[in-house]
Amino acid sequence: MAYITLISAPPQKPRLSETVKNLWKDWDIERNLRFIKNKPKHPTVKENSPSPFTGITPSLGLLSIASSLRFANHDVEYLQADYLLNIGGENKLIEEIQKSALRSNIIGVTCTTPEFHNAAKILSIAKDMNPEIITIMGGPHASFCPKETLLNSQTDVIILGEGEITTCELADIIEKKKK
Repeated sequence: MAYITLISAPPQKPRLSETVKNLWKDWDIERNLRFIKNKPKHPTVKENSPSPFTGITPSLGLLSIASSLRFANHDVEYLQADYLLNIGGENKLIEEIQKSALRSNIIGVTCTTPEFHNAAKILSIAKDMNPEIITIMGGPHASFCPKETLLNSQTDVIILGEGEITTCELADIIEKKKK
């Protein structure tokens, strides 16, 4: 049975251009965003989020892949990177990635384009800890830019489109080679 770790890449902190900063410097944020402060707090909303609309939400795509892998009798671990960052900072996230890299045969991440550099960093940490681990990346960025993804990260396998079947097939192949 293959052991797979799936990680949801944390969002990139927004970077504002000088033009946008100049447009916003006279904008009364307190007055215009008052409705956000009066909104009841939801348990998944991060206090220190770069955006008031950003919450810690599990990746349904990764959870669906995890469910498929479990159904195929593989051990699966799911890490929510932005949650780990929120509770323990970058050191906690790195520690969990390193632990997972030592016990996993495969480590996979999903990302959109703004999250790509964080996803690549996650795979780099895993490869540094365990050079034998197979790294996979999926999600919109990998599907639309597969060549660039392979060239700019330590990704071994790109999953294009839906990953439930492909990830299970990959885990089965690794399991057979392990025996």
